[in-house]
Amino acid sequence: MTRQASPIPGPEFSRPVDLGHLDDGEERNEAIAATPEECAALARRFGLEALDRLEARVRLVRRGSQVVAHAAIVADAVQACVVSLDPVPAHLEFEVSQPYDPEVRETGEFDELLDVDDDDPPEPLIDDTIDIGELVAERFGLALDPYPRKPGATVDPRYLAPEEDAGEEERPHPFAALKRLKQ
Repeated sequence: MTRQASPIPGPEFSRPVDLGHLDDGEERNEAIAATPEECAALARRFGLEALDRLEARVRLVRRGSQVVAHAAIVADAVQACVVSLDPVPAHLEFEVSQPYDPEVRETGEFDELLDVDDDDPPEPLIDDTIDIGELVAERFGLALDPYPRKPGATVDPRYLAPEEDAGEEERPHPFAALKRLKQ
């Protein structure tokens, strides 16, 4: 009995935009919003309790062979508190810019070294098409609080590491007994 490989799932929030007709200096504006089904799939992808809204206004500008996507993103999500697992609502509003360049290899590899202090490097521009939905989804995922905490949620001191609850008293060095044996 042979097993069939399951197909690789596509992006949950895909909005490909063909920019082949966009001339240098021209721009195109798009408004996109995730459907309830897309929100549910994105909530699973990012480990959220819920994603109630994900919308963006995207301005695409051609600059020579490159295209720059400027996106204003708005989202309403519910995350689980890292302490109590209670729901923590999150409202996000932020803007991002991402360049796309046909010279960048599809693998995302670069010939030159990248500096972490520089702006984001260009993404590959393949067949003059950009998936602005995936851009918005990726940047939304990066903007989420990695450690959401409900206001007032505290950790039981019994579960803290000894260094965190040591307070003023000084603890003996773990090798103090060995030092005494040596003497």
